[in-house]
Amino acid sequence: MPEQERLRFCVLTPRAAAVDRPVDGARVPTETGQVGLRPRCEPLLLAVEAGLVVLRDA
Repeated sequence: MPEQERLRFCVLTPRAAAVDRPVDGARVPTETGQVGLRPRCEPLLLAVEAGLVVLRDA
């Protein structure tokens, strides 16, 4: 998938960026359930819960 069609996935901590890379999709746990993220969606800031974060690369 071309770089401009990928999702920029960032995980920020108080000290630094733990993850900052392009992915094809992601699934993250939130207090209201799992949220799926895909390219070309509106920018989103989430407070995630502890759990498994799944990143998808083609």
